[in-house]
Amino acid sequence: MICDTYMPDHNPETAKTSKLRDLLLVSVISNLMGTSLLISLVFTIFPQVPVCFGNIIPTEHFTLSVRIVHTVYYTHMVTVIYANLSANAAIIIIYMTQMIPFVVNEFRLDGVKRYRTVAKFRTAHNLMVEYRSVQILHLAFMEIFGHILVPLHFVFMKLVFYCNFVVIRHRDEIHPAVVAMMLLWSIFGSLFWSIFLSLGGHVYAHSTVTRRSWKNWRWESRLDGVIIAKFRKSCKIFMVNYGNTYVIKRRSILQFMKGLTRGTFRVLLTIKK
Repeated sequence: MICDTYMPDHNPETAKTSKLRDLLLVSVISNLMGTSLLISLVFTIFPQVPVCFGNIIPTEHFTLSVRIVHTVYYTHMVTVIYANLSANAAIIIIYMTQMIPFVVNEFRLDGVKRYRTVAKFRTAHNLMVEYRSVQILHLAFMEIFGHILVPLHFVFMKLVFYCNFVVIRHRDEIHPAVVAMMLLWSIFGSLFWSIFLSLGGHVYAHSTVTRRSWKNWRWESRLDGVIIAKFRKSCKIFMVNYGNTYVIKRRSILQFMKGLTRGTFRVLLTIKK
């Protein structure tokens, strides 16, 4: 609706956000196919990966049939987990890349040099209608996908902790290729979630600035200014959240990195290394 009415020059097929969305979807699908093959090779070549049940089975009982079951089971389990995490993460990132430009630029009335929408978009009536429409869409989206934020945070945090612990504690006992795999999991897990937290904090911070920008804007009439002042107080901040339990702000990425650093040093102190 916004694109058709207020962005006449916008072409969804050639827009950068559309290209980014297509690239992300292709990457998720291709990575999913490659992950299944890679995981099957890892558990075939290195069945004694830590935390797998093959690690506790005596060598004389680790027959070919057991090894096949072991490989198929973990390949299926890891692929399903990766597919669910990737699909949900891709949907959230695509939504945020579509929503952020409006929160940061189009709804903000000062400090923006170039708008993608026409001037009539920034009238009191149109601004209220479109802002409320996007806000309702955002609340509905968070009501569905907000439930997975806490599990995702837990998964990425514990994944990095586990990889760090295995590399620090058992690096002399496992194959160098497994050590490299654990390091990659740790690096990409912390990097991906840090980027996601940074985007969420970006939305939260600029949403506050956007609402504040309406206060000193020169509206067409004094009545419009009074109406917008009342409307501004009724608007909630755009934020990536799960109710009041988990809210991503600008400090969330710092808290995440602090938790990783503190947890890693606690592991080092625990094993006295």
